Amino acid sequence: MNKIQLRELSSLFFSMKQILRSQLPDHEVDPNAWLRYETMRYVRDAHGPTMHDVAAYLRIKAPSATSLISHLAKSGLITRKGEKADKRIVRIFLTARGKREVDRYESRSTVMMRAAFSKLGDRELRDLVKILRHLQNAHRT
Repeated sequence: MNKIQLRELSSLFFSMKQILRSQLPDHEVDPNAWLRYETMRYVRDAHGPTMHDVAAYLRIKAPSATSLISHLAKSGLITRKGEKADKRIVRIFLTARGKREVDRYESRSTVMMRAAFSKLGDRELRDLVKILRHLQNAHRT
């Protein structure tokens, strides 16, 4: 891949990020909405991850994950629970309110994503997902 292709790829990624971010539900009210909701979605789907799990998934440092989780806990969206067998292990769960918020956000986000990618055919969308998943897997830590 040459320099021109790399520059174009970089610009395209930036542009798509801006397009998607500008259409996300709540983006004007909360510029970190995507990060918070992706965190909550992960917590829901991972069924009680640890702080380390959240940090690894988001590819952020532990102090940043702690700050993020603390904010979500203060907002009443998640809760922390120590394991009975080993109190040093703290698991993170969504509260009932957090589950409702994730469901609401996902419904609105699905509409936005459908609109953003509606110009792609089914095969193009499958190929894009396959390529992005391949890149993600290749860069897992």
